Amino acid sequence: MKNIIALLLLSLVFGCGDISAPPDAKIEIDPPSVSLSYNTLATQGYSCRLFTISVKRNIEGKDIGLSGILVHVSGSMAAPSNPARYYFYDNTTCSGQPKASNMELVTGDFGIAYFSIWILAQIDGTENKFQDTIEVRSGVLYTSASVSVQ
Repeated sequence: MKNIIALLLLSLVFGCGDISAPPDAKIEIDPPSVSLSYNTLATQGYSCRLFTISVKRNIEGKDIGLSGILVHVSGSMAAPSNPARYYFYDNTTCSGQPKASNMELVTGDFGIAYFSIWILAQIDGTENKFQDTIEVRSGVLYTSASVSVQ
């Protein structure tokens, strides 16, 4: 009984923490590719693009979303790379403070997490044309999306 009480007290103090996806789950990103025309981007000056990550596990023939799963999102050309070709945000509207590459997200209801990227048309007066891969990892699971401005 003393051990159970001690364990409960420790879990209250330290919390349970986030967990990585189990190896038999699957992780997906949508859209799998974002390709922008520089000419279109230049007329707007910037673009904000939304991505959805889902972590699911097949249980008795049904895909069930896993909530509370920690995922890492990174891109080699995202901030803080110099120059940063795009910026990560942990929301759907590219608002607030941008996050550094290798941003952490936790899946919510139905195993879904959202993030957005902010792409500027120019960097220091130069056309922001690039091609990169956004990588999403959780435990041993991996998926990716391509992002480019041509």
